[in-house]
Amino acid sequence: MCVRAKEKTETYGGTSMKPRNLSTYIDGQSYLVTKNEITIEISQTFLDMTEYSEEELLNKSIKELFEILKIGPDIDIENIGEGKDYFLFTKSLDARFISIDVIKEEFEKIYIFSEKQNSRMNVKFPAVEALCSQGIMCVALFSAPDGTLLKANQTYLNFLDKPFNDMKNSIGKRIHEIITGWAGSSSEDIWRNVLSTQKTFYSDEYMFESERGVNYWQVTLTPVFENGILKYCLDIATDITEKVLNRRKLEEQAKTIEQQKRELEIVLDNMSDGFSIIDKDGNYINTNKTIKQWLKDANSNKIGDTLRTFKYFDMQGNEISKEDLPTARVAKGERIEQYEFLMKADRYEKYFSVSGTPVYDENGSFVKGVVNTRDITEIVSNRKKLREQMKEIKLKNKQMEAIFESIQDSISIFDKRGTYLLKGSTYKKLFEPTDNDVWTVTEKTDFYNLDGSHFSKEELCHSKLMRGEKVKNLKMKLVADGREKYLDVSGAPIFDENGDFDMGIMFSVDITNVINLSNQVKKQKDELEAIIENVSDGLILFNVDGRIEFLNEEAKKFVYNYGQYKKVGDSYNDTEYFDMNRNPISLSDLPGVRAMRGEKVNNYLFKVKRPDKIVYYNASGSPIYDSEGNVVSGLLCARDITELVNNEKKILEQKRMNEIIIENAYENLYVLDSNGKFLISRNNIIKEISTSFEDIEELCKALKYYNMDGNEIPLNRMPPYRVLNKETVQNEIMHLKGDGFEYYIIVNGVPIYDEKGNLLYGIITGRNITELMKSQQDLKETQKRLLDLEREKNEALENAMEMKDDFLSVISHEFRTPLNVINTAIQTLNLVYPDQLTDKVKTYIGTIRQNTNRQLRLVNNLLDITRSNAGRIKINKKNVDIVFLTKAITESVYEYASRRGVRVTFVPKLTKKIIGVDDEKYERIILNLLSNAIKFTPEGKSIVVSLRTVKSSVCIEVMDKGIGIPQDKIDVIFEKFGQVDSSLSRQAEGTGIGLSLVKKFVEALDGSVTVKSKIGNGTTFKILLPDKTVIEEYNEKPMIDLMNDNRLIQNTNIEFSDIYL
Repeated sequence: MCVRAKEKTETYGGTSMKPRNLSTYIDGQSYLVTKNEITIEISQTFLDMTEYSEEELLNKSIKELFEILKIGPDIDIENIGEGKDYFLFTKSLDARFISIDVIKEEFEKIYIFSEKQNSRMNVKFPAVEALCSQGIMCVALFSAPDGTLLKANQTYLNFLDKPFNDMKNSIGKRIHEIITGWAGSSSEDIWRNVLSTQKTFYSDEYMFESERGVNYWQVTLTPVFENGILKYCLDIATDITEKVLNRRKLEEQAKTIEQQKRELEIVLDNMSDGFSIIDKDGNYINTNKTIKQWLKDANSNKIGDTLRTFKYFDMQGNEISKEDLPTARVAKGERIEQYEFLMKADRYEKYFSVSGTPVYDENGSFVKGVVNTRDITEIVSNRKKLREQMKEIKLKNKQMEAIFESIQDSISIFDKRGTYLLKGSTYKKLFEPTDNDVWTVTEKTDFYNLDGSHFSKEELCHSKLMRGEKVKNLKMKLVADGREKYLDVSGAPIFDENGDFDMGIMFSVDITNVINLSNQVKKQKDELEAIIENVSDGLILFNVDGRIEFLNEEAKKFVYNYGQYKKVGDSYNDTEYFDMNRNPISLSDLPGVRAMRGEKVNNYLFKVKRPDKIVYYNASGSPIYDSEGNVVSGLLCARDITELVNNEKKILEQKRMNEIIIENAYENLYVLDSNGKFLISRNNIIKEISTSFEDIEELCKALKYYNMDGNEIPLNRMPPYRVLNKETVQNEIMHLKGDGFEYYIIVNGVPIYDEKGNLLYGIITGRNITELMKSQQDLKETQKRLLDLEREKNEALENAMEMKDDFLSVISHEFRTPLNVINTAIQTLNLVYPDQLTDKVKTYIGTIRQNTNRQLRLVNNLLDITRSNAGRIKINKKNVDIVFLTKAITESVYEYASRRGVRVTFVPKLTKKIIGVDDEKYERIILNLLSNAIKFTPEGKSIVVSLRTVKSSVCIEVMDKGIGIPQDKIDVIFEKFGQVDSSLSRQAEGTGIGLSLVKKFVEALDGSVTVKSKIGNGTTFKILLPDKTVIEEYNEKPMIDLMNDNRLIQNTNIEFSDIYL
C-alpha cells in the first residue's frame, strides 16, 4: 500500500490555483473534492475502488474520511509528503496500495487517489492468499515497521480477544492494539528483533501467555522486502497447544499409573471384600488377604480345591457342583453379577455375593478372570428379620391409611425411587390420582417461590428429602392445568440401617386463602404508604410519650433539621411559634402536644419562625385510643399555607393600591353586574356630567354616541351592552356629544366569568383622546396638502425623465449611423489596402477603431438604459448549453487578459448543462464582468470563472484577485453611472452604467446577481440563473456558432474597447 504524494499545484502571482484543464486532468480518476475540509464531491471511480456509497462518505470531514478508510501509515493530512507510502482499506477490508495527488484552490482541495498496478493482495501475495483461504494455519500480514494488520484469515483472528476476533475491529489496527498483553511481552521483543536484524524468526514450540491463558505455537515471522526495503512482516503460526499438553499429560499419566498400581495393591490387601484373579486353567493368580482369611483351612490353589473342606448351596438350598461354582463359570468366559450362595463347613457357614468378569486379549481369547466376593451373611440375616418386619409394617400401613384419610393436611410417603407408598385424601385432591411418583408430579406442575422465582428440581421438597435434608415450612406456589395453589410444605427423611435414604414423608398445608388475604393486605398497605408518602400534607405519627414514629416526606420539609427531631416539641428549641394575631404560642399549646393530651385540633392556623425562613401552617391533630379508651398515640396533619397567606396579603395590598389608582386615574371606570347595575362608577373625564348613574341604560341615554364614520351607535351596540353579551371590546373609539361639548374616548371592555362559564360582571374603561384626535385631524389636512405638492413635482420630474430618455435614444441612434460608416471604412481600408498602409497609418487606424468601438459601446449601453427605463428590454430565451457558451465567452478574452499579464481560467463542475437563456444578453453580462475584472486586476494576478449547480439554480462566479471594492461602495456599483474611485481607474475608462445593465439583464433572465469584495483581496460576482429549459418556437433562430461566427469577437472588441493595453 504505497503512495507517492505530489502537490500538482500551479502558482500564478503567488496564488495557488487549479490547472487550467483540470477537468481533463482528473477525468476518469479516483478523486474527492473538499471545501473548508468537508467532502463535497466524490468520483464514481473512487467509490468503486473503496466499495463505499456516496452517502457514507459525502459531507464528512477529510479527517473523518481518512479514519473511515484507515489510511496509513502515520499520515499527516496537512502535509502529505513526497516519496512516502500509504495504504487504505475498502469497505470489505481489502487493502489497496495507492498514490495521492493534492490539488489546492483558494477554498477547495482535490485529492486524487491512484491505485498502484499489480498491488492487490491476490496479485502481489498469491501465496498469502492461498494460505489464508485454507484456514489450516493462522496467517497474518503486517506492514513494517508500524505493524498495521493488512490481511489475516479468520483462523488467526479466532485466537484474538474480543472484539478483535472480528475482522472489522482488527484490520487496519496496530499489532499492539489487537493483541492483549503485547506491550512488554516476549512477542514484542521478537518482533523488534526481526525488524532490526531483518531475519526470519522460527520456533517449533513458542509459549505465549495472555489474559486467556497460555498457548503454544509453531511460529514463523518472516520479513518481506520490496526493492530491497523491508515493507511487511508475514506471521504464520500453528496452534500446537493441544499437542504439547497431550504430551505432557501422557508423561503425567505414566507416573500416575505406576503410583496407582502400588496404591491398588495396598487397597486390595486392605479391602473387606475378597478379590481374586484366575487364569484360563482355573489357577488362582492372585488373591487378597480377605480371600486367604476365609479359606485358610482349605489350602486352595485351584478352582474346586475348597470342595474338600466346604460345600456350596444356592439361595434355594440346592448344592452347587464344581462346574457351576461362580469362579468356574467366570473361567469359562461367563460374566456374573452379584450371584449369591451359601458356603458350609462344620460349625461354620457364610453367605457370599460374587461378581466376576472375564478378560480377553485382542484376539478374543480368554486371558484371566477377575472375581469380587462380598460377605453378605449379616445382610441375609437382616433380610429374614426385614420380612418379618414387613408383615408388621403392612398391617400398620393399613392402620395408617385409615388415619391419613381422616387428616385434613396433605400427607404423602415415597420411597427412594420416588414412588408413592401412600397418599392422603387431601393430597389426592391436589394432584391427579394417576400420579404414582414424585417425578410425574414434577413434570406436570410448575413450582414457584412466593417472590415469583421458579423452583429448580433440586430445590423441591422431595429432592431435599432424598438428599437427607429436613424441610420445614417451605412455602411455594403450584401451577398445574390452569389451577394455582399455595402450599406450606414440611418433610423429614427416613434412613435405613446403613444411614442411606429409605423413604420420605411430606406434610402439605393448603395456604391459598391465607396467601391471597396476605397479598390483599400487603397491596392495601402499599397503596396506603404510597398515598401517605405522596399527599401534599405533612403527616407525623407519635406515641403517647411524644416520640416520633413516622414522618412522611412532606412532613420532613416542615421541621427545621428534622434529623434531630425525635420527640414532639423538640423543634421548640430552635423555632418560634405565633398564632395569626402574632401572639407567641407556648410549648403546651402546640397542636401536637394538645393531641398528646387527648385534645382534638381542627384547622389551627399559626406562624412558624425557623432559623432559615418563616412559614405558615394549617394543622389538625387527633389522639388515637386503644380499646379501653386510653391515648396510645397521636396523629398530626399539617399543610404549608405560606403561599396562600402571602397571596392574601398581596391581594389586600393590591386592592388598596387599585382603589387609590381608580380614585386618581384620568379615566372612566365602570364595573357592572350581570343585570347591568353598576358596582363601581368613576367618571373622571366628562366634567359636564355630574349625575351618578345607577345602571348602563341611564349612562347610555345621557349623551349621543357616534362612531368614527359619524353614524350614531345603536343602544344594543354600546360597549356596556356588548360586554353583558359576553363580547370583548378592544380600543373602540367613540365620539360623545352633549349640550355645548364633545369628547373622543377610546373604550375597552371585558366580561369576567366564574368557573362554570357564567358571567359574573363586566369591566369597562374609557380614556380621553379628544386632544389626540384633534391633532390627528390637523395632521391629516397638512399631510394632504404636502402630498398634493409632491405629486405635482413627481409628475413634472417623470415628464422630464421621459424627455431625457427620448433625447438619449434619438442621440444614440444618430451616433450609431456615422460610427457604423467609420467602422465600414476602417474594415475596407484593412481589406482592400492591407499592403499599402504604413505601420504609422495602421496605428492611427487601430486608434480610430478602438475609439469607434468605445463610442459604439457607449451608444449600445445608452440605448439599453433607455429601453430598460421604458420597460422595453426584449428577452429571447433558447435552450443552450450554458457550459459551452460560458467557455466560449471566457476564451474570447484570453488575448486581452494575456496582454495585461492577467491569467483567466474557466473551471466548470459540469461537462454539459442545457438551460433556457437569452444567449446575447448572457454574453453581454459575462463580457461586462470580465472587462471590469481585467481592468482592475494588476499584472500577475488571476481571474477564475466557475460554473456549478446550486439547488434549483445554475451558479456562475467571476472571481478576480484585483484591488477590491470598499464595503461602503458595494451598494453603489449597480446604480446607473455609479463608479468607485481606484488607483487603477486611470488605466481604463467607463461611464459607470455597465454593472447597472448587468443587474437589469440578469433580473430580466429571472436570475439574481450579488457581489463580495475585500480591499486588496479581489472581488467575486455571483450570478444565479434558473435551472430550467423553455419551450422553443419553431421559427426561432438556432444559437449561433460561437466558435466560427465573428459576432462574439466583435462584441468582445466593443466591450473591451475602454481598456488601454
